[in-house]
Amino acid sequence: MSIYSSFFRNKPLRFSTFVVLLAGLIVATTFQNCGKAGFEATEQQSLDFNQQQIQSDVTPFAYETAIDQLTYLSCSSPGSNGKAFTFKVGAYEVRAAATPATPDTVMSGARITKAYIDWAKQNVKPNYDPNNPTNVVPTATDAKVYLATSKKNEKAQVQFSMRKIRDIKAVYSKTTATYGIDIVPLMGILSDDRWLTHLMNAAYSATDPAFVNFFPLADAEERVMEGALYFNQNEETATSFRNEFESNAFLTLGYDDNLEQTLLRSPAPGSKTMAYGLGYKLLFQQVLDFHNATVYPNGVAHPWNPKNTLTSVSEINLETGKDSGRTWSCPVARRYSVVRREDQAVICPKDKIGRMADANYKKEFEILRRHFPAKDYDVSVDSRCVVPLSFRCYRDEPLPQASGGTSYGMVPIQYNMTQPCFYNSNETRNNYPAAPPTPYCAEVASICVRN
Repeated sequence: MSIYSSFFRNKPLRFSTFVVLLAGLIVATTFQNCGKAGFEATEQQSLDFNQQQIQSDVTPFAYETAIDQLTYLSCSSPGSNGKAFTFKVGAYEVRAAATPATPDTVMSGARITKAYIDWAKQNVKPNYDPNNPTNVVPTATDAKVYLATSKKNEKAQVQFSMRKIRDIKAVYSKTTATYGIDIVPLMGILSDDRWLTHLMNAAYSATDPAFVNFFPLADAEERVMEGALYFNQNEETATSFRNEFESNAFLTLGYDDNLEQTLLRSPAPGSKTMAYGLGYKLLFQQVLDFHNATVYPNGVAHPWNPKNTLTSVSEINLETGKDSGRTWSCPVARRYSVVRREDQAVICPKDKIGRMADANYKKEFEILRRHFPAKDYDVSVDSRCVVPLSFRCYRDEPLPQASGGTSYGMVPIQYNMTQPCFYNSNETRNNYPAAPPTPYCAEVASICVRN
């Protein structure tokens, strides 16, 4: 199955539509064409005027966002379609303070830029304060109120998507790109008090504006910056999406355009390559997961395995097109085998509760659980594996044990990645002998974190 990229052009609804239709009913044959032409001209004038307002706004763009964890899950069976995420991202990290008197440092999330704070302190007129009548420096509330009315910043909402590098208007999807599915909004509109009050207070409380990654007044699913894309339908589409990252695609963390929310907001409206935010170039390779790399320290993945392991993330500043200066790591120790439930007892036994006393174990467990919650997965840090509970990662094809099937009568999974396996895509199918191997290739969950 092929993959798609789509373009969006959302236009505002107008009350004048009713007037045009009513006129058409009264004099349907005489003025039909003229009415339509006038309608479209008015619409274009409105869009042009709105665009001019945005371009003439000298207020700096006020927001900066960053994630610190990106997970790829390669499950691509019919039983995982729409249930298993393909990419999941989030902002979680907090660096503990060196001393009790010093506040902890939030490493990612959202924040107001220093450029906006500096500009606001010089240009925004503060409201009169009878307790401080000579004050000429705007308060955090003054800066917040002004920001909410800025055309350049209005309706700004963080969004996560997969787009073309050379034309960021083009969005990847399984069929037709849809806002809320293939373009995923994170949190809410940032000028809303549930987010902006925390952001502005954090910006005013330090010389360098601080990130915020938890917003207690928001609804439960919007309190943290987290989102997921669901692409994989089968082995063929999973391979196709991965191949796009070789030169054509990247993940983007940007902001809804204030005229067309499906596009990325840009310092150069209409640009195909420039936007506010970050892009993430990914590298997928045919390598061993942690368990196999430990058992076979000098081993290599059999060539019939797919390139289904995320091994590198490069972060790009979408305004400049250059490296952001932030680095990412995708260590072997964070490549987790995806294990079928029926194989769990042997391949992925649960860790002992006493392991939580180990600080290193506890940290890895926390990172793993961010994207693999207990309601959907059993996990093991010691065995480096995850077991889906709410979907089937592998195809459930019957095969009697006498014919090479498992003890429970299914085609087995080849968890030993140094051995031959079956993966149903053109890239591997064309290399099989007349009788391809029986076991399915193992799927992998790859976790990458920002350094």
